[in-house]
This record gives sequence, C-alpha cells and structure tokens, in this order.
Amino acid sequence: MINLSFSTHEKKAMKLFNTTLNGRIYFRLRETNEIKFYLESFPGVFIVNPLIYSKISKTIETNFFSSNENNLILTTNGLIWGTEKTDFDLSEFPIDDFHKLPENQRNITTAIMMFATKFISAMRIVSRQVSIPTSITSAYMEEFEEGLPSINYPIINNKFESFLDNFIWQTSVIWEQLVETDKNTINPKFPIYEKLIVDAIQAIKTDDFKRALLYSAIAMETIATTKLDSVFESKLTNLDSSLRLINITVNKSKKVVKDPIYSFIRAKCKFNELLHELSLYLTGKSLRIENPKLFEKASKLYRTRNKIAHLGEPIDNEGKNDIFQECYQDSVLAIQICQELLNWFGETNNFPIIRFGFVKTYPVTINE
Repeated sequence: MINLSFSTHEKKAMKLFNTTLNGRIYFRLRETNEIKFYLESFPGVFIVNPLIYSKISKTIETNFFSSNENNLILTTNGLIWGTEKTDFDLSEFPIDDFHKLPENQRNITTAIMMFATKFISAMRIVSRQVSIPTSITSAYMEEFEEGLPSINYPIINNKFESFLDNFIWQTSVIWEQLVETDKNTINPKFPIYEKLIVDAIQAIKTDDFKRALLYSAIAMETIATTKLDSVFESKLTNLDSSLRLINITVNKSKKVVKDPIYSFIRAKCKFNELLHELSLYLTGKSLRIENPKLFEKASKLYRTRNKIAHLGEPIDNEGKNDIFQECYQDSVLAIQICQELLNWFGETNNFPIIRFGFVKTYPVTINE
C-alpha cells in the first residue's frame, strides 16, 4: 500500500460557501493539485480541492472510487468556494442579473451562487462531462478561523483491481481544466456547434437517439456556416484580391465594400453547396472533391435532419438507406461526422465517443 499525503498551505481565516447541486460531478485529481484554485474571473474567490470536502462540510457528499496512475477518481454533489477577503465591493460584479435583485439580496453569498451556476455550465463544455448538473439547490456560508485542513491523499491498494466506466474516466474534470473553465465563465467563447455536440452526446447517454441525430445535424451545418463566414470576414477585412469586391454607396457620406458573388451564393445555397461551391469559391477547397466519403456521410446526416424536422422521425419510406436511423450506432457516427468536418476545416477539437468499455483502476481507502 502507498500512502500519499501533503500539507503545504498557510493557515488563514476565511469564509467558505457550500453550493449543493442537483446531481454529481466526477473529478480526476492528482496528489500535486493545489488545495485552492484562485479564480481570475472572480478576484478574491477560490475553489476548494474536493479531496478535503469530507473534512469541512456536512452537506456536500464526496465518494472516492478508484485510482489509476496516480489519478484519483471521486464524485461530489457540490462545490465549495472560499475567500480570505473580509469585505467585497460588488458594485461591479460582472453578472447583470445580480444588479437587478433587491438591495437586501445583493450579497456575496448570492453573487457566488450566480457565479457558480455559470462556472459549472462552462465546466460541462470544457470537460465534455455531459451529466454535470447546471443548477444549484442550496448554498450556505460559514467561517473558518484556522484555515483549511491539510490534504491526506487516500491509500491506493494496488494488490487488487477494480474497473471504471471508460466514458467517466475520459470526461472526469481534471484540475487543469479549471483554467479554461474560469476563462469562459463570465463571457463564454464556446462556438454554438460545440454546445450542440455536447448536447448530442448527452442525448446518446440517455438513449434519446432522435435528439442526438438532430443536434448533430444542426451542429454540422453550424460548423460549415461558422467556418466559412469566418474565412469571408477575414478576407473582406484584408480586402483579399480573390474576392469580387465592389464599393457600394449607401449615402453621400458612406460607402461599403461588398462581394455580391459571395452574398448571392451564401443566400441561395443549400447545405451541400456550402461544402462544395461556396467553400471552393472562398478557400479553393471542396469537401466533395477532397473527401467524397465524408461529403456523402454529411449529406446523409443532413437529409436525416430534414426528415426529423418535417415528419418528426427519420423514416426511410423508399428503402434507399439514404438517412440515418434512431439507434446508438448511427448517433455515434453523427458525432464522428461533426468531428471529421471540424478536422477538415483545420480545428483539432476532440469529443469523447460513448463506447462500452472499462478502465482498469485500483481501489482506495480514505486516510483520515
């Protein structure tokens, strides 16, 4: 047995805020993770490492599962926030709804609850852990005069083996992801298609394959339009010579630069034409030419979307096998199509695929 423990923090008086969730979050932590993560988007506030929740909270439950290569899997039904500041000026707190509350409700506890809701929503996108709850059921504040207790890392029993669902392992929140979550809490920079793909994965987890196909198809179309519009805006800004630019007089004092060819194709083209004609015009590349197999799969997913939108379900009345079916295999394939299309546009953004399988781990014992 290996007993890993450490204690390297200064004892300071502080206020802790327990926020309980309507579900659970899985974490994958290491012994080197700090006891506190200080937030840039909420200066003066930190997140407490879940490894010590059982020592400082009676309302938040923490369950330890297993460990693999010094990664400890645990799950908790809440998050604990803290501050060492004795007074907060909340006049510039960056969440608008906070300032619409009655004055007697605009306090630090309310601010942390509202911030926590946004933070957890961002954490769901960053980690791809689709089951992360996005609402808080309760919160309370208490003072710790002696600061936080030290972390006693659980004992790993590597004489026995246990097994953990592979998807849980892939999507458990790691400490380093808190940085990206922090950056996207107040002003999220996530593309719409990223949220849609995460929602499609959640639909697969709940066996709602129709919704998974629909969300994937919408995400796929959004990928195409977002990427191509971004290319056009960049070329327009730089007055790229490959565009057919003309000056249009709006009034005596204003002229604008436009590309009527792009505007016409963009307004008239259907999904397939986005990936062939419009892409060829803007980038010199066509998915239909460069990757005909992916082009056909994307076209098939888009036809499936139309069937669902018009008929309420993907029915292949003519037996042509030209649409996807409401099943696990086709829903997973729809996610993969989105991933491949992103890769074709040059974005290396990975999404976990839900597959049956387990990761070998080792049981742990809590060392109080």
